[in-house]
Amino acid sequence: MLTLVIVGGSTFGMLAVLFGIVRRGSRTIALQQGFLEQRVGELSDALARNEDLRQHLVTATRRTGETNERLLRRVGAELHDGPAQLISLALLRLDAIHPEDTSQRLEIRAGNFGIIRGALADAMNEIRSISSGIAPPHLNDVTLRSALELAIKNHEKRTGTPVARDIGEFPEPIPSLLKICLYRFTQEGLNNAFKHAAGRGQKVSASCHQGTITVAVSDTGAGATSDVSLNSEGLGLAGLRDRVESLDGELEFHSTVGSGTSLVAYFKLNRSDASYG
Repeated sequence: MLTLVIVGGSTFGMLAVLFGIVRRGSRTIALQQGFLEQRVGELSDALARNEDLRQHLVTATRRTGETNERLLRRVGAELHDGPAQLISLALLRLDAIHPEDTSQRLEIRAGNFGIIRGALADAMNEIRSISSGIAPPHLNDVTLRSALELAIKNHEKRTGTPVARDIGEFPEPIPSLLKICLYRFTQEGLNNAFKHAAGRGQKVSASCHQGTITVAVSDTGAGATSDVSLNSEGLGLAGLRDRVESLDGELEFHSTVGSGTSLVAYFKLNRSDASYG
């Protein structure tokens, strides 16, 4: 009888120990399973975000290619319609003052020389103007306010039209890429105002409030039709959108027939270090 009690007690003790081990193991497995499910969920979310980023990268790359192609076509058209025509005129007139041709009177030869010289000078000026439009000025050592003023003054000088401005103060330093972006934004916005609104009511407003830089270019022209949007190529809006969004900014386009047009760019400075380098 005692032996049965001892055996029974030992068996019960071993079963209790085994039960405890199995129970702890079961809890450990459950915890690990929960942890693994959490990790799988996190990895799934990360994969989804990576796929979104990949799609954005593909879209941005395509847009960049399209923007570059439009820029090349625009530069080609500018060169063809401007300097190339002037140089062709100079070459035609150059044949008229060939050194071996002495049949022309001196005043005629002098007149042709003046035409050639004027055509070549105009061609050089146009090439310089096109070059200044392609390559931005050196902006590393200037403030954002100075960069915007430079874009405005260059536009006034080139077009002969006045531009009103309301430019506030900005925290410095501003990343160089952001300054170049806003210089280009102001330049292109004013070009649109001059081209499509004849320069009427051109104005640049810029400010920084609660860490957000806002730059607006507006005019009081005839405005655009309702089918013009940020995807429109005619106003260069698609290229501007890509330029602004590439630095994590936002672009808005407002236009009403008879009430003018405005372009507004927003940039949050608290994202500058990560976005602008």
